[in-house]
Amino acid sequence: MRLSAFPKLAVPLGVVFIAMLLVVPIPAPVLDVLIVINIIGAILVLMTTMFAKKPLDFSVFPSLLLVMTLLRLGINVASTRLVLGNGYAGRSSEPSGRSPWAAVSSSDSSSS
Repeated sequence: MRLSAFPKLAVPLGVVFIAMLLVVPIPAPVLDVLIVINIIGAILVLMTTMFAKKPLDFSVFPSLLLVMTLLRLGINVASTRLVLGNGYAGRSSEPSGRSPWAAVSSSDSSSS
């Protein structure tokens, strides 16, 4: 197989990897990296759409949005599996779960 075939296989292999996120459990550090990659990718897509002069400058947007949404779905399923199985989903998921529960726990302690 020649090296010129690898860019053509990147998207299908990426989609297969995302589908594997739905089935195979992943460790928390890998989930942290995937969350950071997803956030960076979302910022890049947002900046690209804001600075595109013509709609055809970013014609890949619908397909990219579909793949990014599928990646986020896979990350959500993987983090839910880690939280329900281990009670911990990594450092990147911790701040989003801490702030809502801080309000609930402070209201519970003041009522007793």
